[in-house]
Amino acid sequence: MPVVSKNRLNLLNFPSSVVENIFRQLNIISIIDLTFVSKKMLAKIKKMNFQFDCIDIWCSGVKQIIYFRNHYDIRLSIFCDDHPILEKLKIKVGRLSINVIGRHEAVNIMGILTDDFSNNLQLILDHFSKAFSFRFGMASIDLKQRSNKLRELINHPIFNDRLVLKLSGQLKSGYNDMQILLQENYNKLEGLVVNFHISKERFKWTDLFQYQRVSIFDGKWITAQLLDSMDFHRLKITCHLLTASDVRSFISSWLNGNHPNLRRFELSNLYSKRMLASEVIKGLNVTRFKQGERDNYYLLDYILSPYKIDARDGYDLKRSDGTIGTVMSTEDAFYFVVWKDGPFIQGNYPTRPFNPTLNV
Repeated sequence: MPVVSKNRLNLLNFPSSVVENIFRQLNIISIIDLTFVSKKMLAKIKKMNFQFDCIDIWCSGVKQIIYFRNHYDIRLSIFCDDHPILEKLKIKVGRLSINVIGRHEAVNIMGILTDDFSNNLQLILDHFSKAFSFRFGMASIDLKQRSNKLRELINHPIFNDRLVLKLSGQLKSGYNDMQILLQENYNKLEGLVVNFHISKERFKWTDLFQYQRVSIFDGKWITAQLLDSMDFHRLKITCHLLTASDVRSFISSWLNGNHPNLRRFELSNLYSKRMLASEVIKGLNVTRFKQGERDNYYLLDYILSPYKIDARDGYDLKRSDGTIGTVMSTEDAFYFVVWKDGPFIQGNYPTRPFNPTLNV
C-alpha cells in the first residue's frame, strides 16, 4: 500500500500567483467550499477578484433561490429551504447551516438550510460579499409575503449600488408611494420592475420614474397625457393601450426640449398590438441613416444582458440642440432611443436578446 503523508497541504503558504492559478481552475462550488476554511482563506479569495455579472435573489411565493449569473448564464443556483434533505453535510456560517449538494453534477447547485430566509439573508449576503464581486443585483419580492427584511437590504454592498427590484403581487391598502413601499431606502435603487397593478388615482406613480431603468408589465393606465408629462431615463412597457398617435405626441414633446433624461422608450409586442415605426413617424420630419452622424448599431444597455440592435433602418429626428433620436420597430418591440454624446459602441455585444421578457 502507498504511504499517505500526514502533512496537510497549506495553500496559504504558497505564493499568491500559484494559489490563484490553482483556484482559477476550480469550479465555483469548490471555491465556495474553501471560503469556509478560515478568515485568511476568505481574504485570499477576495483578493483574487472573482467577478460575476449579477446576484439574483428570488423571494416570491415558495421560490427562495439565489442565482450567480454571468449575463443569462446561471453559474450557481442556491436553494434556500428547511427541507430535511438539507440536514446532510452542514457547514456553519454564523447561525446558518450550509449544505453543498451536487458538487459532481454538470449544474452547480447549493442548498442553504434555513427556516427563515428573509431573516437569514443578511448573513448569506455578508459571507458572499467577503468572497466575490458582483456588477449589480436583482431581487424579486412577492408583495403578499413578509418581505421587510429584504427591503432593508437594498443598500447592501454586495449589490454595488446597482440593485434592480422586481415587485409582484397585490399592493396592500395604504401603500400609496415608493417611500411607504420600500421604507427609507426607496431612492437607492438602480431600477424597478413593476409587476403589480397600479391605480394612478391612489398611487404616486411619478415616484417610479426617479430610477435609471423602469419596466412596467401592466401599463394600461398610462395615457398619452401622462406619457407626455413623464421624465424618465429608460422605460419598458409590456401591456399598454397606446396608439401610434400617442407615441408621436411623446416624440414631438421630446423634440420641443422636454424629457431631458430620456435614453430609451420601449413598447413590447408580447401582449399588445404591434407598434410600427412607419405609423409613428407620420407627420414628423425624419431622415434616414447617414454614416458618420451616429453609429450603425444602438446599444440596448439592459442591465442583465445588453445587446446591440441594427439601427440603420431606423428613422432619425434631430432636436434643435443637435441631439439625435431614432424610431425603430422589430418583431419584439417598438423603440424610441436617444443618442447621447460619447464614443460609438466599444466591445463585442450580441445582436439578439436571449429572453426579451427579462430585459430592463
